[in-house]
Amino acid sequence: MGFLLFFTTFSLFLSTVAQVNGAILKTISRNDLDSVSKINEHLLVVFVTKDCDVCTEAETQLSLLAKGDFEDAFPVTIVRVVDMDLPRSLGIATSPPVIFFYRHRNPVVYDGRIEAAAVNEWISYNHESSLKILNDENFEHLTQAGSGATTGDWLVIFCDARGGSCVRFQPIYETVASKLKGRLNVAFVDTSNNGDLFNRFSLDKPLTIILFRLGKMYEYSIDKIDIASLTSFCLGWYKNVEGTRVPLQPTPFDLLTSHVATLLKDSHFYLIASIFIIGMLGLILAVVIMTCSESKTKAKKDLKPRKKE
Repeated sequence: MGFLLFFTTFSLFLSTVAQVNGAILKTISRNDLDSVSKINEHLLVVFVTKDCDVCTEAETQLSLLAKGDFEDAFPVTIVRVVDMDLPRSLGIATSPPVIFFYRHRNPVVYDGRIEAAAVNEWISYNHESSLKILNDENFEHLTQAGSGATTGDWLVIFCDARGGSCVRFQPIYETVASKLKGRLNVAFVDTSNNGDLFNRFSLDKPLTIILFRLGKMYEYSIDKIDIASLTSFCLGWYKNVEGTRVPLQPTPFDLLTSHVATLLKDSHFYLIASIFIIGMLGLILAVVIMTCSESKTKAKKDLKPRKKE
């Protein structure tokens, strides 16, 4: 009877530790992380290593989240990955455990003490991404960068979304946006389909990070891209960089001439345009020759003496 009671109590304990949101807290591989984040709108991932006491304690704390009101407000799937390569490659942490919280596949990094109550509060604060998306249409309206930045300071990441840098550093951008929320705006621009902004700021690199502040722009030129460095840059280190005036928003005529210039630089367009121009010149020349020929023929007829009747 005593053994049965002990076994039942121990089983209930294991069930409490291993279940979150009514599902088993399971281990997934690093390779499965992308697919799992696709099917879970809110996914909490703890990166751990084997034979790690602090990792075990962290998992126990995370399992306690199932007991609070958080479960009803923000349904979250919690899993673990026994692999520290991702956090280490981003310079986020060298030792486990590390927590990533994916919101619609947008990951933010937790850097506090891993206690159930603290993580619960942090999740509530970060249940949606703080990183804003800017494009050709809304950039000036939202940032007012060219008119003096009356909407506050903006850290803008200009990046070609087709390249690896955008995806790789996304957890860093998201975390900086979360840390600076309410103090500074952090935004992302996909330069692959926002040509007006690409030309306006003369972006010649796959990744350019610029702080817009009081009508001036400060480019982040540090080779190291991590949470601490970007945060420090925004909060004061930018003063070590020479600021330049923000280029004014181009007029419709400026945009037209810019697009024409871009097209002319394209070799295929230049070839087609050249052929078209040559063809038109040839057609005009042919018309002129035919007109001259007909005029000469008519003139000869007029000069020919008429027969007397």
